[in-house]
Order: sequence, then structure tokens, then C-alpha cells
Amino acid sequence: MFTLLKHLFVRETHRNVILRVGQCCHIDYKFQVLKPYNFYSISDEVAIIFQAGGPSAVSLVRDQDIIFQQVTSNEGNGYNGATGRFTCSVPGIYSFSLQHCVDRDRYSHVAIVKDGSILMAGVAHGETWYPCATVQAYVRLQAGEQVWARATWESYLHDDGARMNALSGVLIQQ
Repeated sequence: MFTLLKHLFVRETHRNVILRVGQCCHIDYKFQVLKPYNFYSISDEVAIIFQAGGPSAVSLVRDQDIIFQQVTSNEGNGYNGATGRFTCSVPGIYSFSLQHCVDRDRYSHVAIVKDGSILMAGVAHGETWYPCATVQAYVRLQAGEQVWARATWESYLHDDGARMNALSGVLIQQ
């Protein structure tokens, strides 16, 4: 029987065995022995991941692209901080996340879009405080397809260091 580890630490009958996430193990029930096997995932072969933050405070009009220029990670160089767009170079299934924050008495209407079509959208309203909300989308991309964030209605984004706007993405399966 093979079991993919979900935790970093596994307790064995007589001793502790530490295996890395991504390793697989075979449990021999006859002898109560844990034998590790290497499990090679997509992360061992190719890394596509990005995260970008900002803008700090901006008013947006309907259908305006949101450009996150403060790029903190960009493995695979798929994200362009000047345009705010991620361009797929490795086909596969991706996860994208968009956090948007808003001032009191204001709204943010945002979406994650793929080549102009909305994948997932959300709204935040600062009724009494400065809330943040997150929109997440999973999508299969082909090489050359693009994903970015866009305002779906008049919106205002607020970022003060304690509340941050950000767009991120990661290849989860090739």
C-alpha cells in the first residue's frame, strides 16, 4: 500500500521517522516498517509562480486593468509588472488569487480574467472598516494565453501596508 504524505512528520510504532513533503512511503504491516520512496512532482521539474502587489491607492473605472507593479516573486518570468499580465509559457492547470482591499464607504468590484473573459469575480464594501477580500480561480492554460486582474465596475483599491492588494499565480499541474 502506498500513501502520499500530507504532513512533514510521521509517527511509526517504535521510532519517529521524518519524511519530506512530496515523498511517498510504503508501510509493511507484517514488520511495522516504514520504507520511504521518492515521489517526483511537477515542482521538481518546472517552477512557474509569481506574486505582485500594489497599487497603494487607486480609483478604477469599469473594465480597467489592474496593474500590480511590485513584483516579489516571478519564477519562470511569466508575469509582466509593466502590463500586469501573466503569459503562460508552460501549459497546465494554474491557480490564481487576487486580494483586493477597500476604504470605508467605498467598493471594489474586481475579477480574474483569461484573455478578456472573466474566470471569477468578487466585490468588497468598506461599510465600517477597511476590508479585504480574495478571489481565486483555477484554470487550464495553453502556451501564450494570458491572465490578469480587472475592475468590473467603478472601484477603489486601498493599500496601507497592513492591508495589501496582490495578484499571484502558480502552476499546479503540467
